[in-house]
Amino acid sequence: MSYSKKTPNPLLIEPIEVLVRQKSGGMMIGMLGIMMFFLVDSWFISMLGTEALAAMSYIIPVCFIVTCVIMGIGKGMSAIVGRLLGAQQNRQANRIVTDSLSLSLILLAILITIGFFTIESLFSFLGANQVTLPYIVDYMQAWYIGVFFLTIPMVGNAAIRSTGNMRLPATVMILSGLINAVLDPIFIFILDMGMQGAAIASAVAWIIASVMVSYMLQVKLKLIDWSWPGMSLILNNWSRVLKISIPTAISQMVNPLAQGILVWLLSSFGLAGVAAFGIGMRIESTLLIIAMSLSLIVPTVFGQNYGAGLNQRASQSILYSIRLIIYVYVLIYLILWPLSPIIATIFSEDQEVIDLAVAYLRIVPLSYAMIGLSQLTSSFLLSLHKPILSLMINLIPLLVITIPAALLGAEVAGIRGILWGVCL
Repeated sequence: MSYSKKTPNPLLIEPIEVLVRQKSGGMMIGMLGIMMFFLVDSWFISMLGTEALAAMSYIIPVCFIVTCVIMGIGKGMSAIVGRLLGAQQNRQANRIVTDSLSLSLILLAILITIGFFTIESLFSFLGANQVTLPYIVDYMQAWYIGVFFLTIPMVGNAAIRSTGNMRLPATVMILSGLINAVLDPIFIFILDMGMQGAAIASAVAWIIASVMVSYMLQVKLKLIDWSWPGMSLILNNWSRVLKISIPTAISQMVNPLAQGILVWLLSSFGLAGVAAFGIGMRIESTLLIIAMSLSLIVPTVFGQNYGAGLNQRASQSILYSIRLIIYVYVLIYLILWPLSPIIATIFSEDQEVIDLAVAYLRIVPLSYAMIGLSQLTSSFLLSLHKPILSLMINLIPLLVITIPAALLGAEVAGIRGILWGVCL
């Protein structure tokens, strides 16, 4: 995709505040489609009982870690492609997109194979017992097969966003979320497949999304280069992407790894605490879409302006995003406090689970503005091709503050102490 003199690149001329609002707004709508997967799955699975809901708390961090590999490649690719497009090097950008897709498919196939054959041992290590483990095995066996088809939508959408087009990725994500919402009750209840049905419904939605994104990449936007450039160039492009993607993927894994540790810690306090934590994580992932959306458009808006030599505009995009994150998350917390009991009752009828979920929703969101700023800073550093610094921004607070504070909180105040540790 290119811009000529007759059709100037809007990312380089439109007012920065308007660009950030428009692009992040479109991205947020699309991210809601992704979050629909998690929220709809949780809502239907909660109808299967507290044990099934607790099982999802073990599942969520592992699923996020796997998808972080895909997200890392997508972000690494975006950081490179955004600057190439800003410098009008469109052919090189297409080559990077094509090679990034092949790299992600190969890596995920390896990861899926390892994951599939280590389900029981991994989740037993995380603290799952004989009550929750059968639910986990049913779900993960289907999920590991289905997640392969998530690769093209995630990496492909990242490529499309690099061109400045946020509408097409948003459309795909919303449609796939709606498909999942329709199929969930069919597979879970009508076909009586339980938790496995939820994973199969997601897989079907991802397959359809793969077809849509493949069509957009090849036919609509012509971002795929089918020519054979030689193995040496492909390996060189893989190396360029991985230099950014590996630290990025590790950085993306920080939160799910922390969640896995916290679920393990909560296991000693009973299923109610684990189930409540799962509810909190689902709500949190939805509320953080604003920060996620802003962090996803940074490589595009900042990267293209920086690549074109428009450094002042590039800086303005970061400063405006910072202000937006702070204002929005202060407002969200003020709204969430009175609504948290209502939200908790949507996902559970168990009073102990509800009480603990309310505690989560009133304590942990105090940290959301800082989480958003961390995500934004991380993406900014990626746009400058500084992935190690980006990794440190996320990793150091986890190792130095969050995990030690949660361990100390567990000793002092039990589950609520853990939540205050997470907030720090």
